[in-house]
Amino acid sequence: MRPLIAALLTLALAACAGVLPPGGSTPAAPLEQWQGATAPQSAPLQLLAENEEEWQSLWALAGSPVTRPLPPDAVGVGVFLGERATGGYGLLLRGQRLSGGALLVEWREEPPAKDAAAMQMITQPWAIALFPAGEGKPLLRPGY
Repeated sequence: MRPLIAALLTLALAACAGVLPPGGSTPAAPLEQWQGATAPQSAPLQLLAENEEEWQSLWALAGSPVTRPLPPDAVGVGVFLGERATGGYGLLLRGQRLSGGALLVEWREEPPAKDAAAMQMITQPWAIALFPAGEGKPLLRPGY
């Protein structure tokens, strides 16, 4: 009985916190995620990689070697913030399954802490993630 109560309480808290997507389906967390502070891609950009050629291009924009082939049951997502005046910026990606099986990939920029020392150099923060492929084309949206 106690495990059931604990599970229900966990679900209720998650729903109140907005963790569960519309329709109550399970959030699609990234399978893997990579980040960097500098990239040849200096303009803001959001891209999907649904095949190996697109996956290779995504990593070329990041200026990093491809870490692994694109799995057949996954989609790659890349978000490039563009130039920032200092270091210390972060980028987080998360996904949610929406009704109809579409994947909504939300991302959030994390600025450096106001009281933190930051590198005084131009950076181009980026993040690349793998998400489980779904029935619909993934949708990218800033903020969460």
